[in-house]
Amino acid sequence: NASTRFPYDHDGKPGFERDFCVIETLYGSRERGEQQVQKRRKILPEVTNLSVLWRLLSQSIVRRRKEDTGEPLVERTYYPVRVPFGQRQRELHEKWLKDFERFFCQTHPDSPLVAAGVVHLFAAGLGQLPKLEYAATLPGADPDLDWTGIAASNWTPKTLKVLELCLERVAAGDKVLVGSCLIETGRFLAEQLRERGVRAVHIVEEREGRAQTKNPRKRAAEVYEFVEGDAEVLCAGVQAVQLGHNLDAASAVVLTGLPWSFSALSQFEARVHRLTSTRPVSVYVVLTRGSLDERKWELLRKKGAASDLALDGQLVGEQEKPIDWN
Repeated sequence: NASTRFPYDHDGKPGFERDFCVIETLYGSRERGEQQVQKRRKILPEVTNLSVLWRLLSQSIVRRRKEDTGEPLVERTYYPVRVPFGQRQRELHEKWLKDFERFFCQTHPDSPLVAAGVVHLFAAGLGQLPKLEYAATLPGADPDLDWTGIAASNWTPKTLKVLELCLERVAAGDKVLVGSCLIETGRFLAEQLRERGVRAVHIVEEREGRAQTKNPRKRAAEVYEFVEGDAEVLCAGVQAVQLGHNLDAASAVVLTGLPWSFSALSQFEARVHRLTSTRPVSVYVVLTRGSLDERKWELLRKKGAASDLALDGQLVGEQEKPIDWN
């Protein structure tokens, strides 16, 4: 029966789902007047209110990091790689910092925020952060690049360094997992690597005129080709491959564009750093100096430290060896 310690009885599944599950609900179309009609309800394999759940279960479950299991675990080393802006890339970055308010007012003239004159206060939540993400990672993929009038391309110092790292590790006989926070990045990098003789796969396809992640069946086929087949590089979104995959065939991770979630980043790296891994794992974090990259990397490190203190009661150190552009 339900108690103060565990307030869910045998019929308490709906309450438990409401408190701790991420639920996706699909409603009908506005055109048919069914926008309030629930068409589908799906429970995703994610947990919310994690700190509350942990306190609820902590007296019954012993949490162990894989580093604490006593099993042999290969070494993991982080290599932050800082690269400069390209000239056009810097112009685009500064343009979005300076003129995002004007862009939003022109493209959303009927917005109440425009009428109230407060767009600058809400810029980050209105789309400025994704624009800065494009500028730092894949400028040519920005759908509003024409508005800026800046002829920026995807060929940046960051792209160059990512390709160099992949070629270097493949030449050494390693398989490489490349992760980004932008969907378009994986396809672009895979195409460039193929032109240079590397067997690279990605998980992006065109649907309805937009680049989107492949469906689970197609995505699984690409992952299988990387794990069991001849593919040497897998380019994927961090969010798309953060759960459920064992990529212990790889021994290098290259990150070009970071997520906001520490959990997503940690789980993405953990696809490669497994109890079954046989070779030391290198994690290269490529950061454009002075861009959103550095702010996110600093924030993620703080989130990681907070997570260690909250769940493990201590800071967990990781080996880190910085590499500069030279």
